Amino acid sequence: MKNILIIDDKENGNDTSADFVGKHIEDLGGNCVYLRLHDLANKKSCLSVSYDEGVQHIIFKNDVVNVDLTKEIQSVFFWRPRLPKEIIDKIEGKDKLFYRAEWGNFMRGIYLSLKDCFWMNPYPQNVIYEEKVYQLKIAQEIGFRIPQSFITTSIEEASQYLAPIKEDVVYKPFSQNFWEKKKEGGKIDVYGLYTTVIKKEDLNDSEHEFPTPNIFQVYVPKKIELRITCVGKAVMACEIQSQKSEIAKHDWRHYDLDNTPHLKHKLPKDIENLCLKYLRNLNLTYGCIDMIVTPDDEYIFLELNPNGQFGWIEELTGFPITENIARMLIKGSIDYEIKGWDD
Repeated sequence: MKNILIIDDKENGNDTSADFVGKHIEDLGGNCVYLRLHDLANKKSCLSVSYDEGVQHIIFKNDVVNVDLTKEIQSVFFWRPRLPKEIIDKIEGKDKLFYRAEWGNFMRGIYLSLKDCFWMNPYPQNVIYEEKVYQLKIAQEIGFRIPQSFITTSIEEASQYLAPIKEDVVYKPFSQNFWEKKKEGGKIDVYGLYTTVIKKEDLNDSEHEFPTPNIFQVYVPKKIELRITCVGKAVMACEIQSQKSEIAKHDWRHYDLDNTPHLKHKLPKDIENLCLKYLRNLNLTYGCIDMIVTPDDEYIFLELNPNGQFGWIEELTGFPITENIARMLIKGSIDYEIKGWDD
């Protein structure tokens, strides 16, 4: 059996989802090689490329392994690699731009050179298909219902488009970001942008000096929300009863877990098939799909996260997500022996 390459980074020294996947792989008899940008940037490991007699070799070394990635890797688990913040913060001005660009160009070349391996998820699809504009287009084309949406760089255009709409409207950002604000006494308050119900009249006073594109959608009434984790051909749907929480009712990512039960949910077969069709259409082997089920039991597609977190879903529902990921990587194919949720 060839090695499975895990590309990720430690978060504050703690185990990541990739560590848990790696442990499952080893329990099932597989072997993992961990490539971490943090270690490369801190000279704890080395990555080199040579071109000899028409053959490319990518050699990865650390205190434990010396591996030719072009020959000895079967599958790749690609899980949110990033350069270490403690180094980035020490570099100033254009030197920081140069540092990021050099590392970015090098690593993208490595990822693309390993295209013949089985990936979760294939690069660059894993990155480019995070884009919500294209996600909604494909969802609509294959047969999902989506919210009525208007995405624009102009608040004035949004105001004109939304004015005739009688229903409530929500704003949502393209990406999840957080900001820190120092309060009196030196305490740091962290806040972020979430899906938010807005008043249309407020748009008249919302132009900013540095405008960004904005996503507006007609509010969809919720019976429940779904987090659907797809691993190859396995589809595991978690029902999030967000309407039981005042904190999480507009966006479950506020994580009021004590008041939002997470339960296993049986999808209608046509919705399950659409989830798999959606991933195949984007050439993804893994993805988390967020949906709403309305009071009339209609299933509404919201978005896809190709690198969606799954640990808390597994903990709250008992879904064997990690084991199915490990099995898929060991097989090197989406046609692996699925571990069932009732086994």
